[in-house]
Amino acid sequence: MLESYRYVQNENITVYYIGNDMRFVVEVKEEILYAYKELENYFHLIDKGFSIRAIIAMNRREYNYISKMILKLRGNNESKKSQVAITSKNDLLILSPFAYEEESTYTYDEYKLKKVIYSQVVHIFHEFLSLNSEVSSTWIGQGIAMYLSGLWKEGEVKKVINEAIKKDMIPQLNEIQENESLYKIWAWTIVKYIEENYGKETINKIIRNYDVDDIFNILKCSIDDFEVQWKIWLKDENNLS
Repeated sequence: MLESYRYVQNENITVYYIGNDMRFVVEVKEEILYAYKELENYFHLIDKGFSIRAIIAMNRREYNYISKMILKLRGNNESKKSQVAITSKNDLLILSPFAYEEESTYTYDEYKLKKVIYSQVVHIFHEFLSLNSEVSSTWIGQGIAMYLSGLWKEGEVKKVINEAIKKDMIPQLNEIQENESLYKIWAWTIVKYIEENYGKETINKIIRNYDVDDIFNILKCSIDDFEVQWKIWLKDENNLS
């Protein structure tokens, strides 16, 4: 299905593209490789690696087609304009930045694209490490991807969080876990809190066991006790810098 595509390969990373999208191949390839090497170390995968195939779709129609026919993603036949990248197993699908103006809510920025790519590589690692491939799309998966990629430092996310803290309107943990619009904003703070207070080894354990063990069992505390301490931590502005 990629017969009309050219590709560039470097180590375990292959990037497929058509025509003018050659313009983005180097930055896509280099960012995937950079993210891979960092995450390989973070998740202790030295000598247990895997390959990643990236595909740059020239427009939204092609993006939706590849999502369905190659990535085998159900329910993504008409992707939202806010979506410019998605993963499945070892595949990373990226909408060409040339299509951003008319077919997305994004404006091309090289730095932001790198962060988006990094977050998607986190999802690939998460799916590879977890016994349940659906886990990377849950609140904890989204939180880990946003935190490790640094996307939490961008846009309106921190502004929304700071406003909620000032107004004493921090949502409950169970609300965050169940509400996609909430966990896309707040889940990374939970991950950051866990890493700083329990260590990155605990993040590794959560990723590998989340589908068979409740996160708060892994942390050896109740959700209520965790929530109290997390909210105290949130109110120290130095912790969100």
